[in-house]
Amino acid sequence: KTIGCAGPVVGLAAYEQYLAVLYNTSMPFSGQQCQSVRVINTSSDQVVHDSPVVLSPKSKAKWFGFSEEGALCLQDTGKVLW
Repeated sequence: KTIGCAGPVVGLAAYEQYLAVLYNTSMPFSGQQCQSVRVINTSSDQVVHDSPVVLSPKSKAKWFGFSEEGALCLQDTGKVLW
């Protein structure tokens, strides 16, 4: 199976049947990263979530993944956990 995104993939995370894809949506603007996350249910091949990611000013995504309970989390280089 092939998964398409609007830009280069930055990272992947999985939890049960869900695959989260963090990707760049455009070139950085004024030092600010432009990224989105797409969550796909791999059992049904349906996109269940696709939205922009909010990062601290002038920061980059440092880590992202699912919690033990299945919540999608992201930490940026500004040390903010989303």
